[in-house]
Amino acid sequence: MISRDLWPVLHEAVTTLAAVCDYANERDSAGFSATDAAVGHFLADTPLQEWADEHAATARVLLPTYRRQLGEQTTAQILSIPDPDAEHARAAREAVRGLHRAARRRQYLHRSSYVHLEDQRVLLAFPFDEALVAAARVIAGRRYDGARKVNSYPLSSLPAVVGLATGAGIDIAPEILAVARDVVHNPDAYRPVEVSLCEHDPALLRIDTDYAPGLTAALKALNGGSTWRSAARVHEIAITVGAAQLLDVFTSHDLVIEASAARALDEAIAQQRNQAGGTADLTGDRRLSIAAATPAVQSAVAARLRALAGSCVPRKALLPWPLHVEPAAIAELLQAQGIDVTPAASAALHDEIDRQETNLEVACAASGPPMKIAELGVTLMAHQCPAVRFAAAGRRILIGDEMGLGKTITALATVAAEHAFPVVVACKPDLTENWRTEITRALPARRVAVASGLTPRAVPAGTDVVVIGYAALASRPRMPTGTTRRFAWVQQLAELGPRALIIDEGHLGKESTAARSRALAALGADVAARDGLILNLTGTAVVNRPRELAQQLITLGLLAPKDTEINPGRHLFGGEWDFLFRYCGPEQSSGGFGWTFNGASHTRELNHRLKAFGVMLRRTEDALDLPEFSCTVLPIEPAQLDPDAWAQYRQAEQAAAADFAREATDLAEAYGVEVSDARVRAAMRARSGAHLVRINALRQLIGAAKQPAITDWVSRYVADGEKVMIAAHHRDVVDHYASRFGGLKIQGGQSVAAKEADKHAFQTCPVDQAPAITVAISAGGVGHTLTAARIGVQAELCWTPGELRQMAKRIHRIGQTRPVQYRVAVVPATIDEQMWQIITNKQRTLDAVLDGVDISDVRDDDTAAAAQLAWELVEAGLNALAEVK
Repeated sequence: MISRDLWPVLHEAVTTLAAVCDYANERDSAGFSATDAAVGHFLADTPLQEWADEHAATARVLLPTYRRQLGEQTTAQILSIPDPDAEHARAAREAVRGLHRAARRRQYLHRSSYVHLEDQRVLLAFPFDEALVAAARVIAGRRYDGARKVNSYPLSSLPAVVGLATGAGIDIAPEILAVARDVVHNPDAYRPVEVSLCEHDPALLRIDTDYAPGLTAALKALNGGSTWRSAARVHEIAITVGAAQLLDVFTSHDLVIEASAARALDEAIAQQRNQAGGTADLTGDRRLSIAAATPAVQSAVAARLRALAGSCVPRKALLPWPLHVEPAAIAELLQAQGIDVTPAASAALHDEIDRQETNLEVACAASGPPMKIAELGVTLMAHQCPAVRFAAAGRRILIGDEMGLGKTITALATVAAEHAFPVVVACKPDLTENWRTEITRALPARRVAVASGLTPRAVPAGTDVVVIGYAALASRPRMPTGTTRRFAWVQQLAELGPRALIIDEGHLGKESTAARSRALAALGADVAARDGLILNLTGTAVVNRPRELAQQLITLGLLAPKDTEINPGRHLFGGEWDFLFRYCGPEQSSGGFGWTFNGASHTRELNHRLKAFGVMLRRTEDALDLPEFSCTVLPIEPAQLDPDAWAQYRQAEQAAAADFAREATDLAEAYGVEVSDARVRAAMRARSGAHLVRINALRQLIGAAKQPAITDWVSRYVADGEKVMIAAHHRDVVDHYASRFGGLKIQGGQSVAAKEADKHAFQTCPVDQAPAITVAISAGGVGHTLTAARIGVQAELCWTPGELRQMAKRIHRIGQTRPVQYRVAVVPATIDEQMWQIITNKQRTLDAVLDGVDISDVRDDDTAAAAQLAWELVEAGLNALAEVK
């Protein structure tokens, strides 16, 4: 550190050089060199009293170079000052450069910034600064003039602009400060007009206000489409869409309405009250026919119908209108437009309103009046009674109760209550015996047969219930050349004339291209043709995205498949294409050819209609008096991992990161762009199927590495007398835990009898004989009750929250009497942690569709998740490469 007494010598020397320096433009031998000029002038311009040690150290190192300009005497004085060491000198010069940049920034900001008043608007300008831009954007009423590079605000925002400018060091004239004080004291006098008549068309209203999602949605709903005019950055909407409704919207959002616009709204409302807007009548197929009296009313009605249509009504043929689509909103529309409704139409409309209100209540009801079903061999629980009534009324429904609420008994009770025999039960092949047991218990007087084998055989005479696995149902035996291969078991079962079809874990039939899905749809069509019951049982109807609902609704006969005619009375959700574009986040494929539907959109509307139409029954575990359930992360630290497996994982992760980074870099070079460019990410996303192989290998390695930690964790609980359920994915991991804890497991490849025996032993044997059971996620996530344990651990992560939830519900369901703890083992800073974040994000989609939580545009499936993980590895690889360089 240089003594302060010596700083004047250094300051005078840099000042002398700066006085003759022209930044080496013409006189290289005078003043500073081009390299030192900026720092030298900054040192000279900084008053000595503002110097710090870094100023002095930088000057001491810099000045000896200029011996000739300074003279021998001054140079000797400088050289007598102790020279800082090299590291100190480098740090000091870098610090001075930083101070210089900050000073130049302040000077530039001062020269290029201002606050002005112009045409009753506040203008705020400043050079680009990310923090200032962010602060400017949140001030109410902001408009940005790109040509002038200036922010513009209404006078009501002047105090906020003054606050921002003061904090940024921008000068403000006294007269502007005076106006700002007046705005603070008289805010109502400065509120801008937000609703006015358009100058180019007085039949249109102009809404100029800050973006508000609720306002935008309300205007769009009334207009039947977007009202935003991007060029003017305002909303425009015709008064004829509904003056009363518009006035309600403006009032609810506290908008200031110009006097002429207010008069126009009042006149339109009075006119609608004084003259009939048309007539509405009921058609022979119980749809609503609306005839408008004037073009204005016709336009307003059409706009509102388009907004209400969703996927249920083709936008090119809105009338006659199906009564089941938003009947309450239709009644309000007819009243607002002054349309006369015939008594028959009015009665039908209000009957439908009442029916849907009842559906909305019952779809979530935790209890209801008790039911007595003569042949039922079990007693229905309180929440199952309203479920049976709901299912019997809806006939083709999705029983979407959460796991553990007894969907099996609910479905069988519905069949019994409706005497809908014979009935076919389609399920996973390893659950056929489980279903036989449940049916025998619930319907002891009914004869049950299990259909097995890929070649159909005659069903025994007098059979009431046929249980068939999906593999058999979807089988298509070889046929003679030239003939069409058919689902043979579907044909065989159809000959029984089934009056009910129960689909267990119906989300397994979500993919339209799968043989299982097509077989279910074919059998469902046969049952629906005789007005039979179709009961789709699944607590996770949406595993990843709303698109998965489309095929399930087709199987229920409620959605018309692509390129087939829509029957308005039967296809409550319209056609498949409309459904995909409305609810599945449509996105045009790269290159502009085709569409993808991996997102989620209008989820609140979809949830409402599923319940209101009487299509989905959805109760959470709150319907039961189950004990407390908690699902938390079990962090596994590196020191707890198997050293060899951990080393293999790290090596594989680094190799994958390097390979993915190299792949992205090659793509960037081919495109001539940076790696961060969207085209590179899109190309990497297109390769996510191949990347999934590498990522699954990492999953397997981290699963193996966690084995010692999870084994110790389970052992501690077993030592305390607790049974434990362990959920895993890979076969070797399942086998490891099973062999360590008594050999009990549920795994693919086991016979049905072996699974049932292991499950029975776990449920009935003492803890010293059956301490734990290991369950493969793909094989044991449904249809099994393992309530002998109240402790569970997810040893390996899965891709979806539905799978994780299914596993946890094996121990938290009817029959559990103790609080349940479910732990998810996660190794921080690995693929484990990244997958856990993906699961958490995916849960939002399930909540949106099944429970009505609104979201916007969520996109995730296994390959999309793989793409996300691959890109994170790309970034890790690029960072590693940068560190090496």
